[in-house]
Amino acid sequence: MLELCSDFNNDVLALLALADDEVLEWRLFDLPALPTWCSDRLALLGDAAHPLLPYAAQGGAQAIEDAVTLSVLLQKGTPPGDVPERLKLYFDARHERAEYVQQFARTQGAARPGQKEVPDDGAWHEFFKKIFSHDAWGHAEEVLKHSKS
Repeated sequence: MLELCSDFNNDVLALLALADDEVLEWRLFDLPALPTWCSDRLALLGDAAHPLLPYAAQGGAQAIEDAVTLSVLLQKGTPPGDVPERLKLYFDARHERAEYVQQFARTQGAARPGQKEVPDDGAWHEFFKKIFSHDAWGHAEEVLKHSKS
């Protein structure tokens, strides 16, 4: 495993040489998408709702988008009786996008230790375009507006 860190500082390499090889293993667990994130008046968000592998660096960003969506759908003054339906809207508003990010992270996880980079097949360009052009607040407002129609 030390060959993976061969370009590290010599002091760090000396420290790593003292460790058991298992210490250098990074085990990731990939979980399938959940069928729903909501139950009555309870909702999951972030990695609890849609766990992400780290290969797209989107875990925190997706949790923020979840929170933004919930803040629009559960604005101050939302009647308690509306909460279960608003949480269903939250799932509907976020599920497809979060699943897209989950799947993208899985495909980019093809890079393994020792492999310097993932081949660029245009997927990253398309991913960034989709990620950075999204307005979570505006999208949630549209979802809420159309649900009242």
